[in-house]
Amino acid sequence: MRRPLLLLAFASLPRLLDAQGVTSAAIQGTVADEHGATLAGVFVQVTNALDGRRWEVSTRSTGRYLLEDVEVGGPYRIEVRAVGYGSETRNGIVLALGQRLLADFTLRPATVELALVVVRATADAVLNAGRTGPSEIVSAARIAALPNLRRDFFTLTALSPQVAISPSSGSAPSGGITSGGQNRLLNGFQIDGGLNGDPFLGRLPGRETLPRPISLEALQPLQVMAAPFDIRFGGFTGGVANAVTKSGTNAVHGSVFGYLADGALVGRNAVGDPAGDFTTWQYGGAIGGPIVRDRAHYFLSFDMQHRVVPDPGPLITDTAGGADTISIGIRYASATRFQDILRNTYALDPGTLGPSNGRVPAADVFGKITLQVGTNSHLEFSHHYTDGDRSGFVQRVYGQYT
Repeated sequence: MRRPLLLLAFASLPRLLDAQGVTSAAIQGTVADEHGATLAGVFVQVTNALDGRRWEVSTRSTGRYLLEDVEVGGPYRIEVRAVGYGSETRNGIVLALGQRLLADFTLRPATVELALVVVRATADAVLNAGRTGPSEIVSAARIAALPNLRRDFFTLTALSPQVAISPSSGSAPSGGITSGGQNRLLNGFQIDGGLNGDPFLGRLPGRETLPRPISLEALQPLQVMAAPFDIRFGGFTGGVANAVTKSGTNAVHGSVFGYLADGALVGRNAVGDPAGDFTTWQYGGAIGGPIVRDRAHYFLSFDMQHRVVPDPGPLITDTAGGADTISIGIRYASATRFQDILRNTYALDPGTLGPSNGRVPAADVFGKITLQVGTNSHLEFSHHYTDGDRSGFVQRVYGQYT
């Protein structure tokens, strides 16, 4: 019995090792002396100035160093030290999602004082070895500054020239995105490295209930890529929207927001018709701070939504001799008779045969606790709760109204 169980375990292994996405950045470089000779065993320390997180490594025999899985954001301080040499420090470094920062250092003997030499170089943001395909980084600053009428990251993905917003339909009332002309069902959506959607059809969770995949208050940078050649991504053939969430810092910070959209605030269209009757009220906020400075931090966000939109449903207004000319399946006379029975016999409100208002409440709550276990060791606990309801709407499924 051991052999079949062993084969079954290995057969399940590829599914367990599915790509987890990219949620961090990396720093690499070379440390050399003033004559260009590489230095081994040089101590390199990277520190986040906001929350005190640290990453440490020593250069190898070739003088090169590499720090993977560095949290995005910053600002960071890079300090390089070696016995017999003066230390070098760089401050104010901000890392983008998926970035591989090249930071080379030149150390000089501590007993020799040399004149300041400043070397400036710019890296090509388009043509470099760290890029694996067309991509667009939407920073947290841009997310906060740009107007977003829908307050979801669908709108943010359109900042990429390879992405277009696709219209809504019966199977996707909230619409979707197409990347590089691919079908919207072939995209991938990842939050903190985890798949956030239907793994079979590529749709976001919620569908008709229209909850947001993640609140903008919890979103840090957003990376939009079109078919990247990167083995760390998988589960899609179109594009991928890769996002990471915020974390607490040593400073207590928070935000609140309120958003109102109403049909009365919308002008008429090109032919003079008024906009449909709708109301959207969305509010929420976020707060983050330290539990223990430089050791433990918390972050919490909430996003509530209340929408009232017309629900036409199976509009029953056919009075042409009671004939069912619009294929509703219910004659007008039968519908009015059923209303009378409910009203007169059972004292129930039968509602209307015409359009009515449908309500779409939604809630999004996200919480995270981050711990600095030790140098190069970080532990994170997070929970994301999303709830939406569209049960008050009449829907047509496979030709039948439900």
